[in-house]
Amino acid sequence: MSSQLFDDRAVDDAAARPRYPVTLTDRLAADLPTDRTLRVLAAAAGTGTVLDSLIPALGARHDYVAIDTSPGLTEVGRRRFPDVHWRVEPVEPVLERLYAELDLITVGQALHRLERDRFLRATRGALRPGGLLAVLQHEAAPDVSEELSAVFGADAVEEVAVPGAARMTLARRG
Repeated sequence: MSSQLFDDRAVDDAAARPRYPVTLTDRLAADLPTDRTLRVLAAAAGTGTVLDSLIPALGARHDYVAIDTSPGLTEVGRRRFPDVHWRVEPVEPVLERLYAELDLITVGQALHRLERDRFLRATRGALRPGGLLAVLQHEAAPDVSEELSAVFGADAVEEVAVPGAARMTLARRG
């Protein structure tokens, strides 16, 4: 789907997109350090749907970066979350330039918009030891745990579900 199509629907997308249950982001926050400022990257961030529940769960004191290829979605996201650093570009090359620098990388219902293999491998390298990739999806989306296990190892992947609503697949860098 073209970036222009997303741009044309950006405001509608922000208003209509279902939110992720707070129980998922609260669970995610419980797995992260609380004694320092975290570096968080929201990949394929759109208008910031994941940030809706993530920022309240983690707190605003952390360094948030949101990346999307759609200028329209990103502009709406900037207005919704002005304290987040927004970038319009593909996320894969950004992650490939980082080594063990991020505590958390999130991707919502947009994993299909990314170069999946490249994204997952780059994510593993960009995360600090103990850092997390969180893939948040609505329940009808395809399961991604096997893909994450292939990159992070089966013991590093965990699925958390809110029946009838959504699920989150976590992968921890060892």
